Amino acid sequence: MNKKSAFLLAWALTATPLGTTLADLADASLAEPSSPMIWRFRVMLDQRDIGTHEFTVSNREGKRYIAIDADFDVKILFVNAYSYDHENLEVWDGDCLASIRAETDDNGKRSRVVGEAVTEGFTVVTDEGAPQTASAACLRSFAYWNPAFLDSRRLLNAQTGEIVDVEVTDR
Repeated sequence: MNKKSAFLLAWALTATPLGTTLADLADASLAEPSSPMIWRFRVMLDQRDIGTHEFTVSNREGKRYIAIDADFDVKILFVNAYSYDHENLEVWDGDCLASIRAETDDNGKRSRVVGEAVTEGFTVVTDEGAPQTASAACLRSFAYWNPAFLDSRRLLNAQTGEIVDVEVTDR
């Protein structure tokens, strides 16, 4: 996991909307809401507001749809030194990722990831090359809204399409 991904993971695990705990988010994410649930986070760097990260979770026809939008701009002396824009739509069947479509602009470097569950596992296509199929019975992304991702051994990076080996430990 690169430094930026580690930062985003650490941020997502510790940032919560005002007055909300991660346990509240976990309970809410597994409910069957009649209307979409939206979580909006301010993203801070060195105590400065650099953007927002938003998750919209809705349920339709027995599947969970997650729309993710992250927009960060780091300015130094009124000059934009770094920008990040990530849009992602995930469809989940239970606690397993059924499909994903993600587009990212990481400070001018654009990437696209498209994937779907198939009989053999999960097929991922990126701008970088040929489709790859991971033999994972139940692949998950870094789904901060769903605590089940903490039990995963492999997670899909929605920005790169890479399937990352992970280990979650208690501190």
